[in-house]
Amino acid sequence: MMNNYLRLGKQYFLILAGILLYYPSIAQDTTVTTISADGPGDTYSLLESALGGSPLEVPDCDHEEIFKHIEELYDDELDRNVFKFYIHKDLDTDRCETNVDRQRNEIKAYDPSPNYLKAIQREVVTYEWFFKIDEFFQPSTNFTHLFQLKAVGGNDAANPLLTITPRKADPEQLQLIHGRGNNSYTTITQAELSLIKGQWVQAYCKVEYADNTGTLDVSLKLLDGTEVLSYTSNEIDMWRTGSSFVRPKWGIYRSLNDINSLRDEEVLFADFKVTEIGACPVWYEDADGDGMGDPNSFVFACERPDGYVQNSADTCLDWFEDADGDGLGNPEVSQYGCEQPAGYVDNAEDTDDTKNALVLNASSGGDLSIYPNPGTDVLKIKHAKRQGEDYRVLDMGGQVVRAGRGSEVSIKSLRPGIYFLQTAGGSVLKFIKE
Repeated sequence: MMNNYLRLGKQYFLILAGILLYYPSIAQDTTVTTISADGPGDTYSLLESALGGSPLEVPDCDHEEIFKHIEELYDDELDRNVFKFYIHKDLDTDRCETNVDRQRNEIKAYDPSPNYLKAIQREVVTYEWFFKIDEFFQPSTNFTHLFQLKAVGGNDAANPLLTITPRKADPEQLQLIHGRGNNSYTTITQAELSLIKGQWVQAYCKVEYADNTGTLDVSLKLLDGTEVLSYTSNEIDMWRTGSSFVRPKWGIYRSLNDINSLRDEEVLFADFKVTEIGACPVWYEDADGDGMGDPNSFVFACERPDGYVQNSADTCLDWFEDADGDGLGNPEVSQYGCEQPAGYVDNAEDTDDTKNALVLNASSGGDLSIYPNPGTDVLKIKHAKRQGEDYRVLDMGGQVVRAGRGSEVSIKSLRPGIYFLQTAGGSVLKFIKE
């Protein structure tokens, strides 16, 4: 276990346990990182040393005079120093006008950050912190995120996995929003915003990162223990396909599309804490016992399952017969092998392996016709309703032998035989080269 503790501008590392076994089990390292304010001073340097690189997304550049949008002050109620995040309604943009329809003042973990602040698939990570909005805080009908979990890379990386968002309504709400990608968002729970205005809130968020089978446990409590909001799920999508990691973000990130509802705002934060439990490794099935695992058959486990290894070097797989040579395999006839057998392919997509798929699709050309057919030199394409479009010429084996755009195709160099013309519009017509 590794404990990274940042306070008073210093960082300490304490190794409590570090046993790593290859077989039969693998220890899960736990890393704890705490970032706390140490009093007025060089706040930016403190945050940069903890988060790595340049983790501040602040709108300082929107001001002619020097203005720091994150500073530290002493809070009597918590009896310690805290961070104050400030945003101006009329001056501030999103990272020096990267976007002018929104504004942000946030800190984040990102690529240059230490690995123990970047969550990977199957890791369990806990995020804990304190925050306080003003008693006269004004949300808008659009988004005002105070906390985000965002994937980096892969599909839909721009859409947060999770946000905590105040929202203008009647009454005003504090929403926990889950994002599934493709701008699909669901408010999975909410509470009246008045319950936390002007009060310190202790936030807790625990995630196991996985596609569809992830877990999520969130609770927000006042300092006296009163629970304001909670949510638990043992089967929730907490990953993005192709992502390299997920990062936390804290601060003020809000839309300006309902600017009349907004005002200059400040939010206090204290004691950011990230606890990361290392992911159990992935094991690959070694069905033939050659010490090489199948990359398409794997499980996550902290103990090695029988018949599994940790490498995915095995290229052995099921091959499917392609009797009609159209590149599509017959799901009913297959053989397992580490090299591709002659007449077999690696997919099982043929619904009728006695007929070439091109032949099956060439039954109709719609508003398309080709002539002369048979032909020797030039094939002319006639469209009844539209101009020329992209086309491909394929042989009986489904291989592309010509590609282009227009109303004429040179076939002079093709060998005599049967071919197929396939257009971008989906038409497929057979022709004969003499």
